[in-house]
Amino acid sequence: MMSTNHNPLDTRIFYKEAKSLKKAGYDVSVLGHTSEKTIDEVDGIKIIGIDKKVDPGQYLQLLNELLKNATDINADVYHFHEPESLPAAIYLKFLKEKEVIYDVHEYYVDKLPDMSLQRKLFFTFLLDFIEPLFCRSFNAIITADEGIAKRYKKFNENVHPIINLPPLQVFEGDNDPFIEEKYKDEDVIIYIGGLAEERGIFNLIEATNKISNKYTSIKLLLLGNFETNQFKNKCFEYIKKNKLEKNIEYLGFLPHTEIPKYIRISKIGTVLLYPTERFKKTAYPLKLFEYMACGKPVLASDLPAMGKIVEEAKCGLLTDPKDTEKISDSIVYLLESPQKAEEMGMNGKKAVETKYNWGNMEKQLNEIYENLLRT
Repeated sequence: MMSTNHNPLDTRIFYKEAKSLKKAGYDVSVLGHTSEKTIDEVDGIKIIGIDKKVDPGQYLQLLNELLKNATDINADVYHFHEPESLPAAIYLKFLKEKEVIYDVHEYYVDKLPDMSLQRKLFFTFLLDFIEPLFCRSFNAIITADEGIAKRYKKFNENVHPIINLPPLQVFEGDNDPFIEEKYKDEDVIIYIGGLAEERGIFNLIEATNKISNKYTSIKLLLLGNFETNQFKNKCFEYIKKNKLEKNIEYLGFLPHTEIPKYIRISKIGTVLLYPTERFKKTAYPLKLFEYMACGKPVLASDLPAMGKIVEEAKCGLLTDPKDTEKISDSIVYLLESPQKAEEMGMNGKKAVETKYNWGNMEKQLNEIYENLLRT
């Protein structure tokens, strides 16, 4: 597995796909960017860290280093994870005659308007010219959801949605006594993931402020990285201005294995994505299924894909992510209806155990590799 843009221990790449393939008996190596060059082994998987080059002018140097390490491994299958790696994949496919799998995590076309001019030109070239031309020749294309798959089925008939669902075993542990003690007297609301305006974070902070006068024990936990310093400053200025330091806690990015410990002590899991074109097409956020796996009721945006899951599983409430009043009312309802909230949480857990778990995706991933290596 190879990536110019992800850490080798990325949740999807390492903890799901690589570990599943290792369990199936494959010899797996993961190449990805780190703060420095490293070679290590984790759970029997070889990890090769490539020094991250943040300067766009050093992209070719990064690509060359990735390619050198990839060819040294001499793998039977190369599984790469973003458009920036396309040139390396093309080289391995056509010049080294290797089997190549392209794993698409996001609907990149909808991200173009938010990019700098330089990145926009680069990605436009990759998405409008390189992808349509060469995706036809890749042995398989994996996408993170069905919405993304629709784009790539135009180029390749061997497209497989492998949704980013949680592995059940990660969520089956006991509560952490320290974390449980720390938050035992608080009504914890949790958010996991990238922190940005379009992910409903500021509205969630405002809703917490509205509720805090009545529910002084409310505690909003924010787990993840802010996508911009400007938005981070906006949030912290609001928190300081409204004296919400006791009600809102920013924990930053946490390792994959630590996240369930915080979900377990929470009362509500939130995923309030704005109805942008990108989220309307591809909203299957991992956090939704992680909350469900831990038996927590969810407060989610009323988006097509996500709304269908919540309604069918009866695992939470849907709301308008831009309406602070509706968000706060929904939180209050769940806090004041503990039996209903628990019922929703158990419904979600059952849905994950039977349908929305990585075990089902693992079977599909193994089938892709088995079919590929059989030919």
